[in-house]
Amino acid sequence: MEIDYEEENCGDSAHHRAPPLSLAAHAQQPSAEEIIKKHLAAVGPLGKHKSQAYKGSIKVQGLEGTVENYSKAPDKNYQKVDLKMVVQESGCDGTSAWKRDQGGFRELSGAELQQAKENALFAKTLRYKDSAVYSGYKLLGTEDVDGKKAYKVQFTMKSGASYVAYFDANSFLEVLRDSESALGATKVSRQIFYGDFRKVEDLTLPFEIRQVTPYNEAVIKIGSYTLDQDLKDSLFAPPKETAKPAAK
Repeated sequence: MEIDYEEENCGDSAHHRAPPLSLAAHAQQPSAEEIIKKHLAAVGPLGKHKSQAYKGSIKVQGLEGTVENYSKAPDKNYQKVDLKMVVQESGCDGTSAWKRDQGGFRELSGAELQQAKENALFAKTLRYKDSAVYSGYKLLGTEDVDGKKAYKVQFTMKSGASYVAYFDANSFLEVLRDSESALGATKVSRQIFYGDFRKVEDLTLPFEIRQVTPYNEAVIKIGSYTLDQDLKDSLFAPPKETAKPAAK
C-alpha cells in the first residue's frame, strides 16, 4: 500500500518558518484512506444490508425502456434492460457470468468474466482493505466534475485492473467512476456519472446514473430501491434452458 503523504520531522528548532505554499496545501489535503472513510460514512451502513435492488427507466441510442438491477452479498448481480425492440440480460453468481441479448446467450470468459465478477462484488468499496479484492489505492489529486471539486482516488484490484473514483469534496459521495470496460478482446473507456442523491432508509443512493462510452450514452432514472429483499440464488445463475447438461 502506498503512503500518500508523510510529514517530514523538522527537529526542535526554536524558530519555525511557515512551509512553502505548495507543501502547506498538500498537508491540508486528506489522505486517500481519509477520503474513503468519509465516503463510506456519507453513504451509510452498507455492510448492514445483504441485498439491494432498483427499478427505473433508461434511454440509450434513441431508444427508451426499463431497467432492473439486483445485487446480493457477497458477489452476485443480475440486470435486465428492456428496450422493447431489444432485451438484454446479464448475470453473475460469483463464479460464472453470462449475457443474453438479440445475438443469443453466451457465457463470459477471460477479461470479461473477471470484470463481471469484480463488478458483482456487493458494497465493493467497503472492502478497500481486503487483499483478496484490492491490491492498493492512492490519491491522484483533485479535478472538477460538473463544476465541483472532487478528489480522485485510484483503486487497483487484485487482478491488476484499476479504476478512478471521484468523490465530491463536500459531500464525499462518489460522483464519477472512470474505468476501462472489456468487450470481448477489446477494451473501451467508460465513465459512469452518479447524481440526484436521496435517502433510502439509512443509505444515501444515486437516483440518476449516466454511462458514457465511445459508442453510446445511457441515462438511467431510478424510480425505486429495495433493500434486503430475499433474492434467490437462481436469479443470478445462467438460465436453465441454456445451462450445460451434467456429465454422465
